[in-house]
Order: sequence, then C-alpha cells, then structure tokens
Amino acid sequence: MFMKFNTQLGPPFHVLIDTNFVNFAVKNRLDVMKGFMDCLYAKTTEVRPQGYCGSLNFHKCYIVATCDRDLKRRIRKIPGVPIMYILGHRFSIERMPDAYGAPQN
Repeated sequence: MFMKFNTQLGPPFHVLIDTNFVNFAVKNRLDVMKGFMDCLYAKTTEVRPQGYCGSLNFHKCYIVATCDRDLKRRIRKIPGVPIMYILGHRFSIERMPDAYGAPQN
C-alpha cells in the first residue's frame, strides 16, 4: 500500500531534520546518528551543508524528522512522506514500508 504512493523512497534514505527534533534529542541525551542507523538500518552521511536554504524539488524522496505536532499534522496530508519522531527515548517512524526494516509500533 505504501509503495503504491511512493515508489521513489528507498535506500539511501534522505532525512530532513527539524530543529525541534534535534533539541528534543539533545535534552533527552539521544545520539541522533546512532538513532537514525538503528531506526533505518542504514549508514549516515551529511548530504546538504549545514545552513543550506535551497528548495527541495523532490520532496517525495525524503523522510521528515520532527517532534512538532502541527508540522506532523501538515505532513500527514502529503501522501507517501514518512515522519520520524522521538517516542519513549527512542526514534520511531510512521508510514514506512515494512520491507525496509522500520520498527514496529
């Protein structure tokens, strides 16, 4: 069902990280890179330089990492865009295909 909406998403995964996600991870002393590797079963690299302000033309190829409720509500309206968030001192992801090893909630 998920891949019917988004066939472009697959390894290597591209994750857009919201600042409140980073702040929440720091406050809870979570290692962001290790959490991503555990959640996505993938290695991490920095694709965009820090402070990059360009537009993202291929929004369906990205996973959005946020803890902002309003932003999650708005992203859920876009079919096929997975959302990563922090729940119970671990990283969780919703709307991710089971074939890629997403943790079960």
